[in-house]
Amino acid sequence: MSFLLGYNEDMPAFNHSHKNITRFAIILGLGLVIFLPRPLLGWRYLENAARYEAQGKFGQASHAYEEASFRCWWQQGLVENAGFAALKAADEQNAIRFFTESFVSGDLSDQGRMALGELLSKVGQPEKAVTIWKTIGTGSDYAAASFFERAALETGLGSFYQAADLWRQGLLLDPSNDLARYNLGLILAAIEPVEAIPELEQVSGLQAELMAKASQLAAGLRETIQSDDLAFQLVGSGRLLASIQEWELAYFAFQNSINLNPRYSEAWAWLGESAQQLGKDPLPALQRSLELDPGSITSLAFNGLYFRRNDQPEKALVLYEKVAQLDPANATWQIILGEIHARAGDFATALDYFQAAVATSPLEVQTWQAMLDFSIYYQVYVDQVALEAAIQIFKLEPDSWISFDNMGQVMMWTGKYDFADFYFKRSIEIDPDQAASHLHLGLLYLLINRDSEAIPELQKALALAPGSPAGLQAGQLLDQYPP
Repeated sequence: MSFLLGYNEDMPAFNHSHKNITRFAIILGLGLVIFLPRPLLGWRYLENAARYEAQGKFGQASHAYEEASFRCWWQQGLVENAGFAALKAADEQNAIRFFTESFVSGDLSDQGRMALGELLSKVGQPEKAVTIWKTIGTGSDYAAASFFERAALETGLGSFYQAADLWRQGLLLDPSNDLARYNLGLILAAIEPVEAIPELEQVSGLQAELMAKASQLAAGLRETIQSDDLAFQLVGSGRLLASIQEWELAYFAFQNSINLNPRYSEAWAWLGESAQQLGKDPLPALQRSLELDPGSITSLAFNGLYFRRNDQPEKALVLYEKVAQLDPANATWQIILGEIHARAGDFATALDYFQAAVATSPLEVQTWQAMLDFSIYYQVYVDQVALEAAIQIFKLEPDSWISFDNMGQVMMWTGKYDFADFYFKRSIEIDPDQAASHLHLGLLYLLINRDSEAIPELQKALALAPGSPAGLQAGQLLDQYPP
């Protein structure tokens, strides 16, 4: 009977097990209801992040990656992805936040470490940047880049010995990096010129301007190292670095020279000039150079230049007159004396000096050009002095754009406008990329009331050389005569 009723002795145990299974199923179901939407939503955020990136909406992509990281906590790299997307969106603060979070969790890739270091350096936290870069192992694909970044940072801080060591370590891993080799060559020029030469001569593949600088520096260093005196070599090297506008390294080279020979007057003079170029106080070094050698042309010239820059022409005159006496064959000093007197309004004395300059170097275009520029700029003796200079320059360089431009200016300022128009146009034909010729033709057209023709020439001058004297003057004229 009991069998017919479906009852047996195991029935109570079965009911209990059934209840447990039911209870487990309910709990599991509730768990799925609570937790399953979280990863599903995370995947949806990942899909959105990919779509936003494809659309170039990097800020939204960054947010989507961050949201996905909360929900797909087991998936690595999402916070870093949020950082790279923020970086593409130019959101540097959030990029730093995401990269830092990923770094702290031990999840940041070497590529991310490079990016984080660059950002920290950019926002003024170089020490933290170096700490991050140092965690990139030498076996990493980014190891060389980390050395180069650290080297660039140390170079910017003026820690040149440390920088040289880092450039070298990076080049051991990536010997084909010409920019790194060029930078190493620059630093070595200020430390040990002999070692700089092979580095600079190996450089290839850089943009033309840097290639020209490397070639110029290497050739100059080969001449400099003919002397066995390292202090002398470093002054020569510093001058070469100054000639390519590497003033920080030039200053360092002159310091190194003085460390070797504290009584080297020329090194002190150049140290003063480089200090002035860097916005430092040059006077102590300049005065020290004169104390060591009162008859040094270099020391006298740089001290005179200091007083010219600081609007003390009387002191500058005394020094340059001494230089001119010590070095009478150099027309440069006569030109400088002429410029000082011209600025003071003493045009007759200025003319005497310019004429002395051309008498000293009659075959040098620069001396005639200086006299012409004086006459044109101050509008004195144009029909005599400027005309004579223009004719002489024509004889020396008959096919040069500047010869025609000079003659055009003389014609313009003496009222011979048709001739001026011819000369300016011919100058532009010879070299259409010279801003000065376009400026002068535009100015001519303004003088003869042909404003509509003047504007394009002035615009061309401004476009060709916006920061040059010609470009600046063209911009001022365009402000007065708007299109």
